[in-house]
Amino acid sequence: MTVDSIRYLIGKKAFRIVLALILAAAAILYFKAFFTTGIFFNGTFLKKEILLKETHYTGKDKQGDIKITVLGKADYNEESEAKVTFSLPNNVVKSYRVYLNRIDRWAQGSVEIEDENNNKVFEGKYIKGSSILYDKENNPVIDIRLFKNSEEIFSADYEIPIKTIVSISLNEDETIRGNMHFMFLALFLIIITVIDIKYPLFFFELRHSFEVDNPQPSDIYLTMQKIEWVVFPVIALILLIVSI
Repeated sequence: MTVDSIRYLIGKKAFRIVLALILAAAAILYFKAFFTTGIFFNGTFLKKEILLKETHYTGKDKQGDIKITVLGKADYNEESEAKVTFSLPNNVVKSYRVYLNRIDRWAQGSVEIEDENNNKVFEGKYIKGSSILYDKENNPVIDIRLFKNSEEIFSADYEIPIKTIVSISLNEDETIRGNMHFMFLALFLIIITVIDIKYPLFFFELRHSFEVDNPQPSDIYLTMQKIEWVVFPVIALILLIVSI
């Protein structure tokens, strides 16, 4: 199908209506997925769902289903607690109870974490907005996860970072699924392509009108322009897919 035939087809009213409906439906589904709220855990996006007093984050990676359940909610503004349960592939289940209490006006709180056997796994301090935790002596705590190998991350020895447990209990890591940078770049390419198809000489004249009078594009320019009309939308489509 040639460019002229595409333009002729686009000029048909019925085709424009059908195309507009298809694009509108696709856009609604895409943006619904793009702006889905959740968290990223171990590189996998987990969708958020609230059921009664529980918050569920569910998703799936190449190893299997992942589900994180938060009962209650920790709050750095007051004394509070939350139970965080990680149901991971290979039948790995880790459960923790997080106790948090604000200790000063600088949003600094004391944090205690116990595992499912009531063993204390951490006791220290939390500062709102900080990417790390501190022990009781105000020393930064660096989380280290031990991996057997890249294919068997989830096992009985799998260690969940303390900061991850605290952040999830506070709903601190919640975000949208999509990557805004990729989406904006894709939309930019689409807009550029639409303008270039609608007004083929717009960008050419914008670039050369101040250099010469009545500039005319060369055959090479016109050929490259038609190639861009195909390449740019393909790149944009790839970026839109990658962004979710």
